[in-house]
Amino acid sequence: MDLSLLSLVGLADYWEAEDHLRIAVTDGKRALTYAQLTQAMSDRFDEIHQCGGAKLLRINRARTIDSLVTIMTALQYGIPFEVGECADTWQPESEYVWPPYITKQDEPAYIMSTSGSSGAAKQTLVTRRGLQTVFTGLQTEWREDIPDYAIWTQLHPMTFGYSICEILGCLMFKGTLRILPREEPLTLKALADIVKTESTVVSCLTPSELNLYVDHFPEYIPSHIILSGEPAHRISWEAASRVLKDSGSTVINTYAATETSGQVTSHVIDAENWPSVRAGYVGKMISGIDVQILNDEGSFIPPSDTESIGEIIVSGDSIAAGYLHNSVMHHEKFKSSPERRFKTGDRGQWAVGGGLFVVGRASRTLKLAGVWVDLDDIERALLAQAWISEVATFYDEMTSVDGSMYGRLNVVCVPRKNDPLKSIHRVIADILPQPVPVCVHTVQSIPKLPNGKLDTSQLNTGTAPDAKAPISEQIIFIWRQLLGDSVRLDTDVFATGLDSLGVVVFIKQLEGITGTKVPVRLVFDHPVIKDQISQFSMGLNHSVKQRPRKQNALDIQNKAALRRSVRQRNQ
Repeated sequence: MDLSLLSLVGLADYWEAEDHLRIAVTDGKRALTYAQLTQAMSDRFDEIHQCGGAKLLRINRARTIDSLVTIMTALQYGIPFEVGECADTWQPESEYVWPPYITKQDEPAYIMSTSGSSGAAKQTLVTRRGLQTVFTGLQTEWREDIPDYAIWTQLHPMTFGYSICEILGCLMFKGTLRILPREEPLTLKALADIVKTESTVVSCLTPSELNLYVDHFPEYIPSHIILSGEPAHRISWEAASRVLKDSGSTVINTYAATETSGQVTSHVIDAENWPSVRAGYVGKMISGIDVQILNDEGSFIPPSDTESIGEIIVSGDSIAAGYLHNSVMHHEKFKSSPERRFKTGDRGQWAVGGGLFVVGRASRTLKLAGVWVDLDDIERALLAQAWISEVATFYDEMTSVDGSMYGRLNVVCVPRKNDPLKSIHRVIADILPQPVPVCVHTVQSIPKLPNGKLDTSQLNTGTAPDAKAPISEQIIFIWRQLLGDSVRLDTDVFATGLDSLGVVVFIKQLEGITGTKVPVRLVFDHPVIKDQISQFSMGLNHSVKQRPRKQNALDIQNKAALRRSVRQRNQ
């Protein structure tokens, strides 16, 4: 292996002659030794050079040995690359123009899209210096925990930054990179098949992938697991118990970002420190990377202050060159003076004894029921319950037929009991001072995008019934749009945190479907869905005397809020 690529990951003085005969990469059918990989990279460079060279090399996203050879060739010879759609295995671009704020000193390595956790995905230019900083630090950090010559699995799409950790991590420890298929729906069976036959397997997984794997193959846990891509608190209790207590595996949790060229912190987690990990602890900074926490007043929080919370700022040589095609966001998030810095948008807190807590994300901190709440705190509270296996949360606004917006907290969960709705609201009620609208989606597995983030487009409350369908189907469909698929005929809608605006949205939706004027008393006098269906079927335009019922404080509060809302809308 040529030393220039080894220098990239801090291994120039670490390689031995016999290591060239070991298998470098295989897909189970074809394999290349390190010597053969070196030759294949040289040949690929000659092919690129014969095409006139490349200012940017486009590489096919297919997870094949040929694509891996091309990626490593680009890293070896300093050719900037981007993985994506490509007619051939690779395609050179000789006229690519970098933005003016990208300097020659940035030494481009590759373009990688961010995960999109803070909005639309952004094309990030990662530098060779950044990679060298991160992987030199990781080699020092992981030297005592990860052995040489292990099998490293390649599971993730090449468009996901985690794939770089799989590739360079394997090289860093002279391992064999095994390309494994990702079937649909995902079960990670190929990983189990490898673990059955190999004693030392290093697998990079997101917490959601770990949950999925343990659910399917609890008896075949890899000997070494590197976690990243999501907060570790999303690991289920079953997975944590199986992996941390029973398996004897080494589990490393990391905090990483595309904009920081990968890992920022790292630490080994076990049953003893698991409670702090669930609370957001991500370990200490790896060598060569500096982290600061900036409070809301613009001052840096000293590490001795373990109470205050602020935005996590990463600085040093690991910082990417910036965002392409988005100069506004680039200048907002990246700073070059007095040193290179990146504003992560994550909320952090110093740990007693050193290290960092990531307590949430600024974009996931919302004002609900009059108080500021981090959605990660809600997830942690729900995951602490024995009746939930996995959970993800987000906030959105539903548009009514009249154009009004209705905001609600969405909880996507894999429950262990049939009707989690009331239990979820009890947990949220312990966090918030008063009820908030909550839409609950129950799923068999959390739907994910290729980058590992929640895929909200896969959350389905059912197909809208035909206009001639029974009114019971119409009403239950509207409530499931508003409150989620856990809604049943015996659901009391106010017990779900429904507010007065939600009542207005329901009424407008129902009027739009039926063409009938519907009074708001349908909901306030009959909060249970089956009673609403019964009353509507009896004929709302008839003068039907309703049996008086005692009003509770929630009824009075909602009716008063509704009157205020109606007055405001009519002004």
